[in-house]
Order: sequence, then structure tokens, then C-alpha cells
Amino acid sequence: GALDEAKIYLKKLNAHFRKKYIENLGKTMPKYFAARQLNVLANVRTLSAMGDYNKAILYCDSLKAETKFSEATKEDIAFVVNSYALIADFSYDKKDYLYTVSICKPILKIADQYDLRHQKMIINAKLASSYEKLKQLNEGLKHVNLADANAVKDKFNSSKFSIRLIKAKILAESGELKAAQILTKQTIEQILFEKTSKKVAFSNAKFEMVQDLGSDNFINIFAVSGHLYLDIYEQTKDKSQLKDAKN
Repeated sequence: GALDEAKIYLKKLNAHFRKKYIENLGKTMPKYFAARQLNVLANVRTLSAMGDYNKAILYCDSLKAETKFSEATKEDIAFVVNSYALIADFSYDKKDYLYTVSICKPILKIADQYDLRHQKMIINAKLASSYEKLKQLNEGLKHVNLADANAVKDKFNSSKFSIRLIKAKILAESGELKAAQILTKQTIEQILFEKTSKKVAFSNAKFEMVQDLGSDNFINIFAVSGHLYLDIYEQTKDKSQLKDAKN
């Protein structure tokens, strides 16, 4: 379906790039490197969707080799890191958590070296989620705290809330059910406060207060919150958790 169609367009894109920038010695053209980046991104996305991670990594490696690494080229470095991180997104979605960790660890070193705050946040969050799935909870907790330290706190965004719920899941897995429950409750109440400018108790939350938060990220936040309360109920048999999960 869509992937087959993507492969057709990718073949055309690669032929165009090769003709304009490789065969015609276009590497000297001012727009070459930007075109190269976009060409790599298109190939990495399609190859990762196909599960051909090794070939996707080769594209990333080749872009990394062409990229100048200095304080003055942080945007280009971030592009390289994001390209590798895209592979990790696909491998994580396909439940290959060990492979996800193997991709994330080396690019985290680059993000740390050049202080790429956004990249440090997303990579640490991905590592935290992967380690939670692998039941390596201490490692997960370490990375979720690092992700939280790099999250933007003074603006309304889904990332800072998603990171808190990753931590709540790790706490619940570690048997710290009360701490997980409190963090989940505080997270939802903070979303309500930032959205409505009013303090709303978790138990008084209404769908109408968040109905325009329809992005996949926020839908996932609310779904994860409900599942956390269900998990706590399964472990405690406290029926009040069911009410909160439904809410």
C-alpha cells in the first residue's frame, strides 16, 4: 500500500538527486548539502519502515561523514542525530528494544558533547522507555530523569508530560505504586491547569476541558494515564483506581 508507493517515489527522488548532484558534479553547488540531508532523511524513513535498519544506518553514517562537527554547525549535527533517532523510533515501534538502545547510546554521546538539548531530551526518553520494556528499571529511571532535565518546562508542550508518565510507569514497575499514582495525578492536573488557567482536581476533570488536545501525543498521554491506574488496580485491587482510570 502506502509503503510500496513510497518506494516508487523514493526511487525517483534518488535518481533525480544522483543526476543533479552526483553525475553533474553538483557537490560544488551551494544547495547540495541541504539536498543531501533531505535525500538521506527520505531514504532513512522508508528503509526503517521496511525494517532494513542496516541500510538506513549506512545512509546516516555517510551523512555523518560529510558533516562538519563544530560549535558553529550544531544544526547540521542535530540533523545527523535526528536521522539516527528516526531509525530508533521505528525499531522501538516494532518492539526491538535492544536494537533501539544500541542506536540511541552513541548518538546520545554526540548530543551531550554539543549540548543539543532537544535531542538529549528525546533520546533519553527513548532510552528510558526501552529500558522500562526490558525491565532494566534503574537504567530507565536514570534516563527519564535526564530527559526531564532537558525538557522545556515554561511552555505548554506534550513532551514534558509524556516524560513524567514514562517515569510513572517505571515507578509502578518498581513497585512504587503510590509514587506512580501521585505523579500521574499531578501530571493530568498540570495539563488541566496549563490548559484552563484553573486548578482542577483530577477527580473533577471533564472531557470538555481537553477536547481540543487531539494530537496523537496528548491522546497517548491520557491513554497511558488510564492504563497506569488499571495496572495499579490489578496490583492493589483498590476499586477507587478503576474510577480514576475511567475518568
